[in-house]
Amino acid sequence: MVNIDMSINIVKISRTKTQLITTTFVFILLIGLLGLIFSNNINQITAEIYTRVFSWIGWLLIGWCVWSWYRLRYELLCPYIIFILVAFIFMYGQSLLLAFDIIPEQRDIRRMFDIVSIFQAQIFTCIGLGCFHLGALIFAKPKSYSPNNHIIDEKKIRLSFQAIKIVGWTLFLVSVGPFLYNLIQTLKLVYRAGYGGLYDPRLVTTGLSINKLSDFVGDFFIPALFCLLVVYSKNLFMRNVILFLAILKILSNLYIGGRSPILVMIICVLCIWHYCVERITINKATILLVAGYFFISMLSIVANLRGMAERDLLLYWTVFLDSLGKDNLFILTIAEMGGSMSPLVWVMKLVPSYYDFLYGSSYLYAFSTIIPNLGFWDLHPGALNANLGNWLQMALGLTYGPGFSPAAEAYRNFGWAGFGALFVLGSFYGWFFSLIHRNTALKKPELLCIVFILLSLTLMTNRNSFIATIRAVFYYALPIYLFIQLSKRYLIRHAVLKRRK
Repeated sequence: MVNIDMSINIVKISRTKTQLITTTFVFILLIGLLGLIFSNNINQITAEIYTRVFSWIGWLLIGWCVWSWYRLRYELLCPYIIFILVAFIFMYGQSLLLAFDIIPEQRDIRRMFDIVSIFQAQIFTCIGLGCFHLGALIFAKPKSYSPNNHIIDEKKIRLSFQAIKIVGWTLFLVSVGPFLYNLIQTLKLVYRAGYGGLYDPRLVTTGLSINKLSDFVGDFFIPALFCLLVVYSKNLFMRNVILFLAILKILSNLYIGGRSPILVMIICVLCIWHYCVERITINKATILLVAGYFFISMLSIVANLRGMAERDLLLYWTVFLDSLGKDNLFILTIAEMGGSMSPLVWVMKLVPSYYDFLYGSSYLYAFSTIIPNLGFWDLHPGALNANLGNWLQMALGLTYGPGFSPAAEAYRNFGWAGFGALFVLGSFYGWFFSLIHRNTALKKPELLCIVFILLSLTLMTNRNSFIATIRAVFYYALPIYLFIQLSKRYLIRHAVLKRRK
């Protein structure tokens, strides 16, 4: 009887997945067809209408991505939904605001580009994100309807937690010194010169610069906290100690002016809490959304004040209270984040008119950075050729980094055929982020740790080149996972020898 039920469930799962994939594919075709029709009948006047239409298409696409993932996996607060929503905010944020005509004038990229160019970028982004989600749906592991599909080995689970504890404390002890040193030096520099001091070459050469090895080792501090938070999720005292350290990290980044690390830390901690400690219900989620609205609004104040020297955290709060009722700070923040569509618009203007397509070479160069620079080159060829944000900065003659995006890199390599690259990228993230589910997460604690470590390291790659993803996987997530597995194997062998004695 159990086998019959399992067979029925497998058929249901397969049918649901096929329906979702087919609908997504048809949706992408309709977007492409509509974009083609509009492109053949476009001028300055009609482009205004078409961009508004595609703004609403973006909202429909977001809704479908969230709904289809929920139908496949029965989860909403999860790594993939977070990742795809952040991707939409960065690569399509201003277009989403355009649907309601609420883009703040000072952030509006329509002041930088003609409306036709923006419309072309909208078409590419919508189809690209649709292909990303299509790949995710195809390679994602569906949530099983059967509660008996896994044999639970409590002893192995216990050994997994012990292994994670060993790795977590080892990484913590190794990284805490370099992390605190780097943080203190950064705080001193920002206090003296403001946020811009971090990028001032005159200050970097005064001895305040952070050694690269120290910086790399210090980067393991946050993964260590995530591992320990999973291990001590049921220990009230240790859990609070870890949360206290996380809050200190958030406050220090708030003072420094780095907004991305703040959001990443908060999102990952909330997700780990949801998976390991206590389910975040709809009522709690509503409260968190309201709090998130005000916190994201605060980030606009951080951006405006971070260039000041000798400021304090209280100044952020004072200016924030003074701004209430005057400006919609939340919309300002989203509009700034959504300005990350501009690299794609620039690339579509420059390629192939002034620069040839790369035909996948930036991705290959990114993979080449797996081989570390052991002194053979002044600058690793992979870092030189795969960091497309630097290329765009030089191509435009800018004095600041314009950033980049997965959509811009896909077009830089393959033009309109770049949808395929986004499909592959989505396939990876869909597969990887579906390795865990809240209902079974604590039965696979090592996967839980690695998924959230990789999420924390790749969330902001939505405004960067592919090289950042390679670094996150091969320099951080994969070594930590192997460390956990080796520790677990040692514990298993030790337990076997102990029993034999």
